[in-house]
Amino acid sequence: MSCVLTSFYTFCTTNNLATTKAVPMTVINNLTAGVSISAVPNPFCSGSKVNCSAIPTNGGFTPSYQWKVNGVNAGTNASIYSFVPVQGDIVQCAMNSSLSLHHQ
Repeated sequence: MSCVLTSFYTFCTTNNLATTKAVPMTVINNLTAGVSISAVPNPFCSGSKVNCSAIPTNGGFTPSYQWKVNGVNAGTNASIYSFVPVQGDIVQCAMNSSLSLHHQ
């Protein structure tokens, strides 16, 4: 990519066309963000505390997390959520990537 300037100012000018050097452009393909979770310990005994860890893919340096238990928001904006589950609990984690397109 380059830029061309054409001047309409003709007084005391000799080449009214100025062109910049070409600037190389790099195309970055879209990245798919995702998150998986693991539980430790697994299996676990009833009444025991479980640590759920979020494992992001293309999350960037500072992804944000929203944990849910049975569809209800739980925990804090952290990659680890600890709780004592009961039979039938469903744990989910939504992750928002901090990756964005940066211009160089």
